[in-house]
Amino acid sequence: SFAGKPKDRSHGRRKSGGRVAMKKQLSIPLILLLLVIFLFVYVRKNKSDSSLPIQNEKEVSEIDREEINNFWSHQRKATNHRIAGEWAEAKHAYKKALAIKPEHENSLYHLGNMYLELKQYDSAALQWTLLLQNNQNSARGHFQLGNLHFNPQNRAYYNLTIAKKEFETTFEINKDFMQPALQLGHLYLIEGNIPEAIKYYQLVIGSNRDNSEAYLLLGYAYFKVGSEKEALTTFEKAVSFANTVSDSSVASSEGDTKDGVSMQRETNFSPFYYITDDLSNLETSNLAVEMEKKYDKLDILISSMSKDASN
Repeated sequence: SFAGKPKDRSHGRRKSGGRVAMKKQLSIPLILLLLVIFLFVYVRKNKSDSSLPIQNEKEVSEIDREEINNFWSHQRKATNHRIAGEWAEAKHAYKKALAIKPEHENSLYHLGNMYLELKQYDSAALQWTLLLQNNQNSARGHFQLGNLHFNPQNRAYYNLTIAKKEFETTFEINKDFMQPALQLGHLYLIEGNIPEAIKYYQLVIGSNRDNSEAYLLLGYAYFKVGSEKEALTTFEKAVSFANTVSDSSVASSEGDTKDGVSMQRETNFSPFYYITDDLSNLETSNLAVEMEKKYDKLDILISSMSKDASN
C-alpha cells in the first residue's frame, strides 16, 4: 500500500502567525493615531465652546458700560438744568436717565421735584410713590409726599391727616432731619395742640439755633398760652436770626446737596414761609408792636388752614 509522509503544516502556521502579528503591529499605531486625532478634535471643540461665554461676557460688559455712561450723562444734564431752575429740561433729562435705570432713587426723587415745580402734582406724587415702592425707608420720599399734602394752595391734595402721617414717618426714619419736625410743629399748631407744637419747635431750635421760622412760631405758641414775656424774647431772636442768616427757615431737603443745591421753593414748602420771609424788614425800635401785628396775621392764616383741611 502506498503510505506517504504526513504533510508538514508548521510552515503554513508560521506564515499565518506572521501575518497576524504584522496586522497587530499595524493596528496599534493606527489606534494611537485615531486616538490622537479624537483628542485633538475634542480639545479644539471644548476650547471653542468655552470661549463663547467669555466673548458674550465681553459683549455684555460693553453694553453695560455704554448704558452706564448714557445714564450718568443724562444725570449730569438733569442736575445742571435743575440747579439753573430749568425745570422742564431737567424733567426730560431725568426721564431719560430713568428709562435706563427705572429704580434709581435719586432720579425718582428729583423727577418728582421737577413735576412739583411745574405744578404737575399727580406726576410728582407718582414718582415719590415709585421711590417708596423701591425703598419704603426713603425719608425724603415720605417728606415730599407730606409737603404735597401740606400746601393750602394745592386744593386737590391738601390733607393735614396724610401730611402729618408722612412727616411722622419721615422723622421716625431720620431723627437728624429737622424739616419734618418743623412741619409737625406747624401741624400741631394748626390743630390747636400748643404743647406738642412747642415741643417740636424747641427740638428744631436745639438742632438749628438760627432757624428764624422755628423761633417765630415758637414765640407765637408762647403768646397763645399767655407767656407774653417768653413770646417777645423768642420773637426778638426770630428777627435777629432773620437779619443775620439768609434763607435759614427753609433748608434744602435731605439729599438735595448730594449733587447740587436747587433753588426750589415749592420743593421745601412751608406754609409759613412768607410770613417769616419779611422778618428782616421789620422796624426794630418797637418789636412788641411788630410782634402783635405779625401774630394777628398768623391767627388769620392758621384759621384758614384749619378750615380748609380735609378729613
